Amino acid sequence: METHRDVVTNLYQKYICPGTREMLSSAVLPVSSRLKSESEAVAMCLSGEVSHDEWHTTLGETMKINLQNRTHWRDDQIRAFLKRAMRDERPDLCKRGAPALTVVVVYKRNRGGSSGCAYLNSNWITVRLPKWGTPNRLDFAFVITHELAHTRGVAHRAMSRLSHYWRSGSYLTKYAWGNDLPLEVKQGKVTQRRTVTMKLTNARKRLKAALTREKRAVTLRKKWQQKVKYYGKRTELAEAA
Repeated sequence: METHRDVVTNLYQKYICPGTREMLSSAVLPVSSRLKSESEAVAMCLSGEVSHDEWHTTLGETMKINLQNRTHWRDDQIRAFLKRAMRDERPDLCKRGAPALTVVVVYKRNRGGSSGCAYLNSNWITVRLPKWGTPNRLDFAFVITHELAHTRGVAHRAMSRLSHYWRSGSYLTKYAWGNDLPLEVKQGKVTQRRTVTMKLTNARKRLKAALTREKRAVTLRKKWQQKVKYYGKRTELAEAA
């Protein structure tokens, strides 16, 4: 006979790391302990009163992420993308006691979607986000998953047989969850794209500074030329005496 816990497992199997059924207890108990019974917990779950994020609060806390965000995009929202992708691609890092995943987030040099790189069989990835405009969140979700696959040893040759690791096939469906997650600019970090007038002002400022350095260099050159001439004459007089 199917138990209430089995019902919960079936409801949330797409959010819980595969092969970590034993972690269901740690993910469910913090919620069900606040309820009268498990049956009530399941009823609230079915009605949507308890969200899947609440059920996975404890599970999410087991993921150790060393985030080095060098962009103006919000840290907490980037972490949400990472946690969602890790549940699918790196369930081994969802367990308690698992090593930390180091993630470096930098700006992309050109426009367009996201990009990234990672070492094979490692716990380190770099992802790049555009500085201007609104990032394609679905593409960002894809890039994170793609790089996480590298960290567990999946090379591009192996990925060629799996369309969801490329921007083709089931790509749009597989990573549609990215569109459900927000990705906003940090408060107080709003940047304005530089106009031609601003660039001209900056160029004039730099030129003025360069001319000042040049003038100082000429002054120093003249100073030391005079000293060389002076001490040269002193040396000649000393040798003649």
